[in-house]
Amino acid sequence: MERSTIRTLLEVGVAVTINSDDPAYFGGYIGANYRAITVALGLTAGDLHRLAPNAINGSFATADCKRELLAELEDATAGRE
Repeated sequence: MERSTIRTLLEVGVAVTINSDDPAYFGGYIGANYRAITVALGLTAGDLHRLAPNAINGSFATADCKRELLAELEDATAGRE
């Protein structure tokens, strides 16, 4: 399997995110995008666990909202890596 640029970037600490751009128009809803990239690149649960917080931290949400979302994510994924 060819080495994935996304995996390489994650391993060196780059804040990679998976996104959807106008899903109603382009059809790329975020859940589908996560599933597609997982299959296409052979990403692990650990890889996904590193990707999701990057999206929260890179958002325009307030600091309080980011803390809440990160806590929810941690609760939702506890023990799944």
